[in-house]
Parts: sequence; structure tokens; C-alpha cells
Amino acid sequence: MKLRFLPPLFFLAAVVAFGIFGAVRRQTYTDVTAHPNYMEHLTVATMNQYSCDHGVQNMQQELSRSPMILRVTPTSDLVPIFYAGKQRFAIQEVYAGDGLKAGDEIWVVSGSWCVLVDEVYQQIVLRFVNIPRQGHEYLIFLSGQVELVDSFEDLPVFLLQEGIGIDPVFCYNDMDTQVDTPPGQPLDMTVPYKEVADQEFFAESQAIMDAMVEAKHTLLEQYPRTTSAQP
Repeated sequence: MKLRFLPPLFFLAAVVAFGIFGAVRRQTYTDVTAHPNYMEHLTVATMNQYSCDHGVQNMQQELSRSPMILRVTPTSDLVPIFYAGKQRFAIQEVYAGDGLKAGDEIWVVSGSWCVLVDEVYQQIVLRFVNIPRQGHEYLIFLSGQVELVDSFEDLPVFLLQEGIGIDPVFCYNDMDTQVDTPPGQPLDMTVPYKEVADQEFFAESQAIMDAMVEAKHTLLEQYPRTTSAQP
């Protein structure tokens, strides 16, 4: 049975907005992502203590209620699409959700995977979690399927779970978890992405990074690998 998802009103409005914006602005949109190493010129926001406390609480209390919980492997890099972004994944294991199975490929879209470049901003709007990278496995939480017809291959499209305060995509391996700041001196609110490109979370301090890594490990223990990776 093919899964169908009726998104909440604000999700539906966002989907319509993607299409309208793309149709109106397609001819004038500056495709900064077409340039090699474009990420080196962008900044990213770092997590403060309040956002950390809020994110950890939601990881513990809210994510288990997500309609779809999957172990996935990226099969593409992140692709910015106007005021959103998309990435293709191969499903390795299904922990929650109907209509999908190991071996399926899907697109995941999120408004937080967004590149903003104008007179004020040159930023990638990630919610404190680094972009999923090919060659690694991730635990991902989705809110459901949507119907999008522009800029997508013939694969089902799913929305990343919103309202958590962080992007709910967690690597089964640990990336760089060292925050390179003097003790007691946090990072600036935004930093060049190239300075934190290898970090798992974007954190203002080592204490915040450690709290996020600990929360991730606790979460991953609830969804262990029980099958081998699909080819």
C-alpha cells in the first residue's frame, strides 16, 4: 500500500510556497550553489545553552512519537532548492512507519536545509546538526509524505520532522566533537561553515557539544542496527 500523508496546514502552505516562489523567481535566482566549494563562503548558527536544553528535552520526549523513524544512508549530497533543501537517501531499516522497506530510495526535504544569500545573509540555515554525508548511516525522523512535482526525480518525498528545535538526523558514527574555543569562551552566534565543517553539531561551547553527543548516544541505543546495510 502506498503511503499518503495529509500534512498540517503550515506544511501544506510551505509546499505551495516552494512552488510559487520557484515559478516566479526561477529566472532571477542566483545559483550560488553552482560554484565549486560554495559552502566555504557561508556561515552557520551555533547552539546556545537554551537551545541545547530545549533540543535535548525534545530528543528524549518527542522524537519517539514521529510517524516515520528510519535508518538511512545518503545517496546524494544536499541539494538547495530555493528556500529549502533536499537530499536522497537509501533506507536501511524501518523502525516506525508504513509503506516503506529496506532498499527503498526516498527524497527528504526540509525548510531548514536552506541557503540564504542576499545583501544581508550568506548563510546555510541548518538547525545545529551537520549535513548528512555519503558513506555514513543516520537515524532520521520524518513527519510524512508530501506530493511535490518540481525538481524531483520519480521518488517519494518526505518532510523532515519539524518542531524539535534541531534537525533530527543523527549519525551512527561520531564525527568531530571537539569545539575549538578557549575554556569558558563560547563561539560567536554564527561562524564560517568551513571552520566547523567536520563537526557533528554546531555548538557554542564544549559543554553544549558534550550534552548533544550524550543525548544522541542515548537515542541511538533505542534504535540499534539489527540488519546489515543494503547495497
